Amino acid sequence: MNNSAKSSKKLGKTSWIYSKPKVAYATLLLSAIVFAVLNGQWLVAQLRYRSTPSVQATASDIGTVSKFDPSAPAIINIPVINVNAPIILDEPSSQDANVQLALRRGVLLYGNSTRPGKKGHTIIVGHSSGQLWSPGDYKWVFTLLEKLKPGDKIHVSYQGIAYTYTVKDSIIVSPSDAKVLAPTTESVLSLVTCTPVGTNQNRLVVRASLDTIPMPITDY
Repeated sequence: MNNSAKSSKKLGKTSWIYSKPKVAYATLLLSAIVFAVLNGQWLVAQLRYRSTPSVQATASDIGTVSKFDPSAPAIINIPVINVNAPIILDEPSSQDANVQLALRRGVLLYGNSTRPGKKGHTIIVGHSSGQLWSPGDYKWVFTLLEKLKPGDKIHVSYQGIAYTYTVKDSIIVSPSDAKVLAPTTESVLSLVTCTPVGTNQNRLVVRASLDTIPMPITDY
């Protein structure tokens, strides 16, 4: 083999060696871009949680303890994780297709669970993640639900009355574990979402108890 052929072969081998890091960097960059596209709202939620103070629930957020108003919208407000969203009440079905459609409009009072403020088990479900191109404005509403700790407050407005719940604990269960949906004799609120974020592998359930029930002012 002449020197020219040897040099060409060596140069080709050297070029491949030097191109390996470039391929690795390009792959890493592409992976980062794909992750950012698919998880952009999760990243934004994490940054907001770490860089901004918790919002405070106001009368416009959760309603006021005033005249009973059956037409008032139902709203959930969780100050510590900056959640403020409508509660969908008009979908009694627990079929997945119906639930998914309802979740495009907010968080959902699940099945025939107890209405907020009443004795019994109030179950509210919401998304923790979703594709950016999927319809709906609440795909990431419960992204930070895992940040809730015992003692944190959850405010729910229902029929013009503001109810406050205090977080007691949280558990992770399989999707088939129906025990977490069982009726209760006390006023209990369970917030349910998928976990880990970006999967539907398990369910995170945050459980809270109702504080003193407010008495609405009525006209006579």
